Amino acid sequence: MDVKIIYSYMYNRQLNYHRSKEQVYKRFQDLEGSCAELNELTDRFLLDSIYKMEEFAGEKIPREEIRIFIVDRDRGGSFHEPVTLQYDDDQKYMFAELLHLVGHHLVPDRGALGEAKINLVVESVLRALPLDFSRQIARLHKNQQGRYAEYFRIDPEQYDLSEKSLLEHFPKKEPKEEKRPAWEYDGED
Repeated sequence: MDVKIIYSYMYNRQLNYHRSKEQVYKRFQDLEGSCAELNELTDRFLLDSIYKMEEFAGEKIPREEIRIFIVDRDRGGSFHEPVTLQYDDDQKYMFAELLHLVGHHLVPDRGALGEAKINLVVESVLRALPLDFSRQIARLHKNQQGRYAEYFRIDPEQYDLSEKSLLEHFPKKEPKEEKRPAWEYDGED
């Protein structure tokens, strides 16, 4: 799997249509240089984290390439299609949010239940990393509570991150038998 981080002036311009070209360009000029810590985190941990998320979910991301657009905008937030990550001063939070966005491609459920499953997987992966992501995890949960408060409270203390619990939420699937053309079955009983 190939991961590409993309800084696109035109995409930033499109998402900041309420600003003048000069304002967008001024903010865009510093964007790539401001994401040094995020670049380091993605180089060191992103692919391993995605593989771990796929293992928990029992699904594979149906893409050979993940394109991540980094934008600097003050209206709206990040979204998962295409993977668009809003700039934040806390680069570790950006990394945690990036894993959450990638999780949307693994968990087909929508609404609060799907978000809870994604949070469960992302939190377990972040806790397994050699860095402390506890503040960033709490911030992710806080953002999710605001979006899905009408369904139920998503609270990190409610999660049981044991392997048994993860298997209950994401049961292992048997590998699918590959379909072969009829002529390949000749001679088999």
